[in-house]
Amino acid sequence: MDFLLILVRQYLNTSSKDTKVILMSATMDSQRFANYFRRPSIDVPIINMKEQRIFSITKYFLDDVSQKNSKIIDDYEKPGISEEMMSLASEIIFERVKCDKKSSILVFLPGFWEIENFENSLRNKFDVLQNFELIVLHSSLPPESQKLAFKCDDRPKIILSTNIAENSVTIPKVNVVVDFCLTKYLVASTNSNLASLELNWTSKMSSEQRAGRTGRVCDGTVYHLSLIHI
Repeated sequence: MDFLLILVRQYLNTSSKDTKVILMSATMDSQRFANYFRRPSIDVPIINMKEQRIFSITKYFLDDVSQKNSKIIDDYEKPGISEEMMSLASEIIFERVKCDKKSSILVFLPGFWEIENFENSLRNKFDVLQNFELIVLHSSLPPESQKLAFKCDDRPKIILSTNIAENSVTIPKVNVVVDFCLTKYLVASTNSNLASLELNWTSKMSSEQRAGRTGRVCDGTVYHLSLIHI
């Protein structure tokens, strides 16, 4: 993505004045991008569109769900998923499916290992497969397996996904999103010159993108497993 932006800026500096590039996003820092592309010969207007949402999104954070849950994360300097967080997320889903067995639920986790652990946590909490189809979604799966999350049928789904489902994705009938607020970034070591995945908290923009996976075709509810002031 960064390399693409460099190429676009170089192209604008060499192309005719009639060339136009339009960048659209619901969450990006528009002023930062405008400053990046602006040149004496290039005007970069920012057009802010008024948000018009047909369906509403209700957001909850750890301190909204319960006062004691606000202490589940002891140290924000050490990102991770504790057993208490796993248990809380399972409880949230269990309470939702008791009152609604027709809608789908999308859960954001940072990686395949965490997905496997949470899948086990759900299965220990209740009989998931009795009313729901349990689907895993991440980039290493073949396209045929990924398409299962988007299959339109009467059977609701509980989808355990990495950030592959974060952007520009509409999964039918999702009215609940559970966000662990974690992701894995590719980090290069200056000592070994090797790259590895490092667990970290998601950015505010990523959290907004994840929340936007519901409220698209119906009213939605989002549970962010972090404190509102973080």
